[in-house]
Amino acid sequence: MAVIPALAWVDSADAGVGLRPALRRAVSYLEASQLPTGQFPSEMCEGPQMSRCRAEAAIFGTTFVVGALSWAERAGEAPDVAVPKRRALRFLRSQMEAGGLWRYWTADDPMHDQIPPDLDDTSCVSALLHRHGIPFPDNRELLRTFADGRGLFQTWIGHDEPIDCLVNANVLYYFALRGEELSGVCDELNRRAAVAARPGCSAYYEPALAFAYFVTRTAVEGGARCLQPAVDALRRALPSLEVPADPLSEALALGVAVQLGSCGDPERALAARLAAGQLPDGSWPARPFFRGPGPSYFGSAALTTAMAAEALAKALHRCGME
Repeated sequence: MAVIPALAWVDSADAGVGLRPALRRAVSYLEASQLPTGQFPSEMCEGPQMSRCRAEAAIFGTTFVVGALSWAERAGEAPDVAVPKRRALRFLRSQMEAGGLWRYWTADDPMHDQIPPDLDDTSCVSALLHRHGIPFPDNRELLRTFADGRGLFQTWIGHDEPIDCLVNANVLYYFALRGEELSGVCDELNRRAAVAARPGCSAYYEPALAFAYFVTRTAVEGGARCLQPAVDALRRALPSLEVPADPLSEALALGVAVQLGSCGDPERALAARLAAGQLPDGSWPARPFFRGPGPSYFGSAALTTAMAAEALAKALHRCGME
């Protein structure tokens, strides 16, 4: 895999690509890709290059598309997304199970009954519904019953597995949005951020940059002030951050850098490179965002495009890039 040696990499060849037109094309693509159910497309694939895939009825990717559309609104490049967002939020709310829980596959998917509800989907959907003022049961006490003695949360309800640090980051994201911090999760993420082994603490998320993305999202957007040591560690590591040369990794890296307040020439070059890789239909190619047993890989062009659109919108909104 080609790797951009570090975020300090600069290539002026892509400097003429406009971020606003790229973001508008991405939003148009996402609007057009929404399914009649309100879901955005998701695929389960046998190969890491997203080969031998099947379309699935799943909720997880839709949460990120709604988040991306919200960021595009803030950047002034998505004035007409109220309807697709409302349809997506209605879809997500309709998939809630007893007590305020969600699972990855919907009841329409043939694999629905093969897995139980989980804390990752539950936290991501709960955070999104809370941010948009959509009522649902306060499920925090229920979620607390799935924490261990260290205050760390399991992934699958009813299944004991090794603790996943990024599932815990998403649980903290939801709790922090509701004004509550989780000391055990904060301690674990701060510890992980201080060591080089941090990308290996998730069994599910595929990109090496997922750790930095979810921790900064939880700290900055979620308002989890307890993660300041992790933020400081990531900020120190930013100049030497290796970025695999694929659009999902570039989007995650740009989003992390901008969240950390870095708006210099390296970030502008990375934003231009990301925009230059956009396909004519406004999308970016599907890349695996997370994985499962089998092995299986999950993602879609819509999900990669959502992450790219979110990163470009943040660069426009927070850094004034054009």
